Amino acid sequence: MLAIRRLCEQYIIPVISVVGIVCNSLNLLVLSRKHMKESPYTYLMGLAVTDTCVLVISLGQSIVGRIFHCNSYVSSYYDAYIFIPIGNIFANSSIWITVLLTIERWVSVRFPLQTKDLCTRKLARRAIIVTLLSSFLLNIPRFFSREVQQYSYAVNSSDVQYTMTSSEFGAGSVYSGIMVFYVVVVLTVPCIALTILNSCLVCLVVQARNRRNVLQQSQSTGRLDRSSTRDQTRLTITCISIIALFIVCMTPAAFVNPQVVGMMLGEGGVKAFLESEFWKSVRTISNTLVICNLSLNFVLYCLFNNRFRQTVAHLLRECFSCVCCNRSNRPHFHRRSSTTSTSYPYGSR
Repeated sequence: MLAIRRLCEQYIIPVISVVGIVCNSLNLLVLSRKHMKESPYTYLMGLAVTDTCVLVISLGQSIVGRIFHCNSYVSSYYDAYIFIPIGNIFANSSIWITVLLTIERWVSVRFPLQTKDLCTRKLARRAIIVTLLSSFLLNIPRFFSREVQQYSYAVNSSDVQYTMTSSEFGAGSVYSGIMVFYVVVVLTVPCIALTILNSCLVCLVVQARNRRNVLQQSQSTGRLDRSSTRDQTRLTITCISIIALFIVCMTPAAFVNPQVVGMMLGEGGVKAFLESEFWKSVRTISNTLVICNLSLNFVLYCLFNNRFRQTVAHLLRECFSCVCCNRSNRPHFHRRSSTTSTSYPYGSR
């Protein structure tokens, strides 16, 4: 168990975090293109930003832990006042942006005639801002729930170490009640809503494909209408894949939450269980799955969204052509300059 924890914390999570930061940066580069103006891409941009912030904070924890030992003041301070509160702000925002994206896709598929009025970029931006502000307000208590304390194993001052512990507020009943509300709002409701909405989306996509096949056979729709419908279907399938990945990777994290464990085991056995190596290992594995969820959206976009894939290929070709042109132009420029000076040393022909 201890070996699994060290493998995940010291190697797997940092590597996946770096890959996720690079992939989400590519997501932002692609999704900011002018031809991606639909509201779903706005939600996907917001999701890429929040996912990147969580990955940067998670990678920062690994770097701080390597530079300073895990019981140093810097490492404990980072965990108490940066990793836990700020990381949860962006993680909660990512969860609810996924919910908003799912609702938007359900509305666009269920009520296609009202899509232009109900699903706009302006509304998507406002929803993302409200989500970020709500997540910040919800996680304000986390800034006061923990504190850094020092302890020593010997009289020698070099042996003084620090640890993150619950503050007086964090150990109180008020904070426990806030965390129960947090579990319901941030973990339980989104998981249930996404499961239901994802099932509805799958059914609606199947029905839409059947209708489109009938219309194509009767040749009653134009090429432009078919192309637009096909793009919307791809967007919906991309959304479905994102939700499926979310459910697989985030559900274990909900069950290892200390408040959830307390409600399942009761107050008597929860303390001993939370201090066991088994729970710590399961929590580490669940954290690894969360990092995977934050990092793999780029792969899903490329697999299920042809428009996104074509844009990525176009950007790569542009970058490749720019690099090749710069390499080829420099020697050509020098050769031309050398020939001119040798043939016409005085500038006359």
